[in-house]
Amino acid sequence: MKDKEVYFLLYASCIPVSGYKQTVICDINNEVAKILPNDLFHFVAQSKDTDVETLKKIYHNEYNEIIDNLFNHLVSENMGFYTNSPQCFPKMSLLWETPHLLTNIILDIKKDSVLENSVFNQIEESGCETIQIRFLFNVEISDIKKSCNISTKVDCAQ
Repeated sequence: MKDKEVYFLLYASCIPVSGYKQTVICDINNEVAKILPNDLFHFVAQSKDTDVETLKKIYHNEYNEIIDNLFNHLVSENMGFYTNSPQCFPKMSLLWETPHLLTNIILDIKKDSVLENSVFNQIEESGCETIQIRFLFNVEISDIKKSCNISTKVDCAQ
């Protein structure tokens, strides 16, 4: 084993989310996101357990420049760093607890939908913190407030 193995790590607040074709790295501290093709993100994913030089050897040194450019770019974007001791940087826990049975509800309303008061009563009884109502047709906010008898405490965003 070498004395100075260098690893590349994402900061704990930079959470990767892989999609079908792309991965987004969400920096939850700075509220920014970086999109990467999944092919590039594979290098980042492997780097937490594999030092940079070994990672390059795994790919027969074919992608050395790409790996260096990627990691240096993420460092310049304040999303990652190099270290000799990755074990000193544990992942941030994503565990989140709430006393509520439901935290949010999304209602999609079509033009011909019938929204009865009992729906809102059930939502209120559930103790749900947040409700998002999405109208799938053009509607005025004033009409929504009138028909639902919504209080002024409610944030109605368009």
